[in-house]
Amino acid sequence: MSGTVQLIADRSFPPTAGSTPSTRSLASALPEPQYLTLEGKCVIEYIDTASIGTASTPSLICIVLVHGAPGTYKDFRRLVPLLQDSARVVAINLPGVGGSRVLDQDKYFDSVGALGAARLAYEALAQICQGEESVFVAGHSFGGHTAINLATLDAAHRRLNVRGIILMASAGHRPHRAFWPIGSAVVANTVRADLPMISSAAKTVAKLGYTKVVGFPGNAPRSYYVSSIIRSYCTDFNLIRQQTKQLAAQSVPAFIAWAKDDVFIEEVIAKKLSRDCHAGPRIVFEKGGHNIQKTQAHVLAKEIAAWTRHVVVQTPTHQAKL
Repeated sequence: MSGTVQLIADRSFPPTAGSTPSTRSLASALPEPQYLTLEGKCVIEYIDTASIGTASTPSLICIVLVHGAPGTYKDFRRLVPLLQDSARVVAINLPGVGGSRVLDQDKYFDSVGALGAARLAYEALAQICQGEESVFVAGHSFGGHTAINLATLDAAHRRLNVRGIILMASAGHRPHRAFWPIGSAVVANTVRADLPMISSAAKTVAKLGYTKVVGFPGNAPRSYYVSSIIRSYCTDFNLIRQQTKQLAAQSVPAFIAWAKDDVFIEEVIAKKLSRDCHAGPRIVFEKGGHNIQKTQAHVLAKEIAAWTRHVVVQTPTHQAKL
């Protein structure tokens, strides 16, 4: 069911100096964070380009960006400014990350776990994106799984009007090379035993695991790594396979992009995901690493903008809901 594969060779970083905003200016262009409280459950931190009125005309498209594990919405700091003239862009922090706080600590484990976090995100996005008729959910790394979860939830509840999914360097049908199953299990079960408090030792081990074993940067608070390790530990790969097949059967369009030199997720996983999902662009970069939403932001923004417009034009909203 995959679309035509477009191989983009070595077009890896921002074009000629001076032709585009600097990384610093792009980062500073992110909207101020906003907060939505799901009563008794959690506070969701998010950014929304609608708050700064960037588009010159009302947008027919809303793109939701979901980060990986570990990750935050700041991982999209290069992509957001490049998309915001063609769509409303919403980027969220999942529960347990940044300013997204779990209010019921007795339910912390379930709230930051993979499916629990997706359900809370769906509840929040249904309010944030209320009235939008064409929503595209985009996920990076483990955020790809969340995008699949969100689209499947929407197929059942119809509160978000998801028109397609965008998977960038996404986790897939099985654990990838950066997945840390034994360490994740130890830390996750230690955290669950400690609740409603999380021990300092568990936080330290979680951070060491991601930074020393897996290879992620170590400049974030320890709690950031705890929620990430629980999210990855709770991932149900069988469920992801089932949901991917369900979305394909429902003809939900899928835009999939990856880089051949990704050191965290093997290309074979991206290819399998590409085959299993419904039709849509398949963008393959020779270079770009795992964080293609940063290194290949200009190419991705252009391709995503063109594809989302195409989907909306080709399948009017009233037909998509049939």
